[in-house]
Amino acid sequence: MAGELAQNVSLGVSIAKVAGALLVVLALMALLAYLLRKAGLDQRGMGGGGRIQVIESRMIAPKKHVSIVRVAGRFLALGVSEAQITLLAELAPEEVEENAPAPAPAFGGLLRRAMGGRTAGGEDQA
Repeated sequence: MAGELAQNVSLGVSIAKVAGALLVVLALMALLAYLLRKAGLDQRGMGGGGRIQVIESRMIAPKKHVSIVRVAGRFLALGVSEAQITLLAELAPEEVEENAPAPAPAFGGLLRRAMGGRTAGGEDQA
């Protein structure tokens, strides 16, 4: 009888440990998703193709920035705040292309750089 009770308690402790670990992992995933979204590295911020593309964005004050976007082939300078988006100007393609920043590296390149040039198997990449 005492052996069964000890076994049930041990099983309950094991289940609680696994559930606790799962909650910690889920909380870390939610935090990482939040931080990536804040850093602009979610799917919307990675280019993603389509008819709308953010070319460049610069913060000018807390929660306020100026963005150059391409929408259906037109380049627009937008003032973006927490409450509204204002069209500042429509830009000629030459104005945007001559001052275009270097394209952002793809996720794979960022991951390789973060891993120090190693691949998933642990070997160094040549």
